[in-house]
Amino acid sequence: MRSTTYYAHGLNIKSELFFPEFPLKQTSEIDVIIRFGITNLFNDSSKNFREIYLSKFIQIKITSCNLLYLFWNDIQIFTIKNNEIIINPNTGLDLNYIKFLLFGYGFAILLYLKGRLVLHANAVDMDNSAVVISGVSGIGKSTLSFAFHQKGYKLLCDDVLSINIGKKFQIVYPSFPRIKLWPDVIKNFEEDPEMVPKIHDKTSKRFYNVSGNFSDIKKQIRAIYFIKVTGDIKIKEINPQKAMMELIKSSYCYKLLNHHEISENLSQCSAIVNKVPVKILEVKKSYESLNKLVEIVENDILKN
Repeated sequence: MRSTTYYAHGLNIKSELFFPEFPLKQTSEIDVIIRFGITNLFNDSSKNFREIYLSKFIQIKITSCNLLYLFWNDIQIFTIKNNEIIINPNTGLDLNYIKFLLFGYGFAILLYLKGRLVLHANAVDMDNSAVVISGVSGIGKSTLSFAFHQKGYKLLCDDVLSINIGKKFQIVYPSFPRIKLWPDVIKNFEEDPEMVPKIHDKTSKRFYNVSGNFSDIKKQIRAIYFIKVTGDIKIKEINPQKAMMELIKSSYCYKLLNHHEISENLSQCSAIVNKVPVKILEVKKSYESLNKLVEIVENDILKN
């Protein structure tokens, strides 16, 4: 099967699955291979494995040799190593839904295997650095990121954010130039959601193309904001212990970690807290407050 090479998450990706969402890359240096193939957990030479549910429908089985099998609704979807994702060609699922699972859980697990801290978060490029926006699912990370985008700031990533923890700098890698938005969010910005393609047939959510205003270069983190709905609009300082807890809760693969990996995750989160401002962004759930939220983050960044 023909393969194409793309660039996302700081990786050169050679894939048999077509990704119009990803920027193309001309290179012979390949970091990750995505291909179709038949693998079977129960034929694996390692008979011992751990089972973890990441959500109601997503189950992960991890063998003792750190090979991960991702199941959706008891259907085996991916086999994941640190340099390869193998897609089961016999799932019966639409390819757009497989890509949806791949962009989220698939890449989050792959990046975790590569030693990065992976957060459920977005990031925008402000003043040539990464401003990270995190919070629980559905709280408005993408909506607020889109408000920044509409004001001219470049998107860095949506939903799956990976960080390389260095001795001096904490670096965010760009994902790909798409952002997931509900139709009413697109309408609020006076655009027609029917002109934006659905992510897949099981949702009304859209993949909005931001390729004209996307930052494809890794950036140092300037600040991290955790969204909390309080009915107010302000930024609140938090102590290092609270910042650590927020980062741990937002770690995409925390449930997968064994005892040694939990210790490493704590070290990664601690490195961020020691170098990067971590704050709470209190919000109202209203479109009318978006411009005000962008403004107070802008002002806060200018002060740092």
